Amino acid sequence: MVKNIFFLVFSILMVSACAANKGTSISGKIEGASKMSVYLDKMKGGNNSEILLTAETGQDGTFEFKIPEGLKKGIYRLRIGAQLVDILSNGSEKKVVVNGSLSQLNNFEYTVTGSPLTEEYTQKVQDYINKKMDVPSLQKYTGETADPMIGYQIANRLFTVRPEFIDLHNKVSSRYLTAYPEQETAQFYQQVVGQLAQSIKCKVQQQNSGRTTRS
Repeated sequence: MVKNIFFLVFSILMVSACAANKGTSISGKIEGASKMSVYLDKMKGGNNSEILLTAETGQDGTFEFKIPEGLKKGIYRLRIGAQLVDILSNGSEKKVVVNGSLSQLNNFEYTVTGSPLTEEYTQKVQDYINKKMDVPSLQKYTGETADPMIGYQIANRLFTVRPEFIDLHNKVSSRYLTAYPEQETAQFYQQVVGQLAQSIKCKVQQQNSGRTTRS
């Protein structure tokens, strides 16, 4: 009887411990965001997203999301009014903390702890904004040395999908899809980059055809 009770208690403790290990919290304090709605979105590709959770900040701008099953690998976004905070997850985060001022979030003037990919991504963008990193250096980092998820987010947010950056986007897309083939953002990005490459090819063909006709 005592042995059965011991095993029952042990099992309950093990289940509780596993649940605690799997969970993730995202919390913080946003100055100037008293009693405002905060949304946690899962990015799907481009500007497409899915709202996962909603919360309301306290009088002092504090908020918290609890995700019992844990944050899965992927790109997320905190939305407060028209301001955004990118969160890049490798799936290991337990406690993510975001602090900043509401009016400066879109300028990347905030801090994030507890999410290694987000911390590195935010730091690199801040370095670029503060002119500690020039465009060639940022391109090299984005296409060659950054974690492919970070590379994608920088290419998507800072360089955007424009013809003059097609070589960078091809490189970033290939690395991202190879490292994270299950990510919808990687699959969507591959399609967008492919369409851009095809558009450039058609434009070149039209230009060449025009020259041939004139000659």
